[in-house]
Amino acid sequence: CNISWWGCVLLGSILSATDPVAVVAVLKTLGAPAHLQHMIEGESLLNDGSAVVVFLVAQQMLNVDTALTVPEIIGKFLRLAGGGVLWGLCAGYVAFFWCKLSRHASVIDIAVLVLCIYMVFYLGEWHLHVSGVLASVTFGVLFCRLAPHAMSEHVQHHNHVVFEQICHFAETHIFMLAGLIIHRRFFISMSDLDMAYHIPISLVLYLVLHVIRASVIGLFTPILGRLGYGLTLGESVIMTYGGLRGAVSLAMALMLDLDKTVDEVFRDLVVFHTA
Repeated sequence: CNISWWGCVLLGSILSATDPVAVVAVLKTLGAPAHLQHMIEGESLLNDGSAVVVFLVAQQMLNVDTALTVPEIIGKFLRLAGGGVLWGLCAGYVAFFWCKLSRHASVIDIAVLVLCIYMVFYLGEWHLHVSGVLASVTFGVLFCRLAPHAMSEHVQHHNHVVFEQICHFAETHIFMLAGLIIHRRFFISMSDLDMAYHIPISLVLYLVLHVIRASVIGLFTPILGRLGYGLTLGESVIMTYGGLRGAVSLAMALMLDLDKTVDEVFRDLVVFHTA
């Protein structure tokens, strides 16, 4: 399979999305500094949103019938990223004022928030044509910041528990789907991929991703120090190894797998290396 430049960009966007849920859970158990946990979680949120935007642009460029010019690529990127952030901010303020003025019971507030997040993604992705992922991330970050002014601590605790369970169910569902597809594709129907050739490539990709991540963290550590988020050498190592790939990468790989306009061998290649 000859991979084009946009194919490389698409694979890179999928592999760049991080999922540090397990890492943060271990850090909490070990009593790691709170600022390290917040940096890993915050970096993951923004990284995942940006990766999805790049993925959508690269996916469209792989389809020769809908290929874009350079100005159109820039415009699409700005619309997806900037529009997603603006839509998330607007929806977040609406939800905040609703919770602040209504003072309903926790069950109603949480139900409304679940509906709001779903609608933010759905309307943004399918009707406003902006990044639903970035809109949802922006909505969550803003509402988390404003929640103490709109909800009691009791309601916030219930809200946290409910969304934690929803996230756990969603991630488990994605991993289960990925496992079923990989088992059917590579062990039952036997794809055209040469396993003996691509398994070493996966190991090389794994090492290269960690080298790139370590280089970027080392490059930005002085800047983070000036902003008040200084990292020690040990914390930098934890952040480097803590950039695990998970549900978001698998979700994008499954989205690509459903796109029949993309070469089947390339789709198999992406699913294999992502998994």
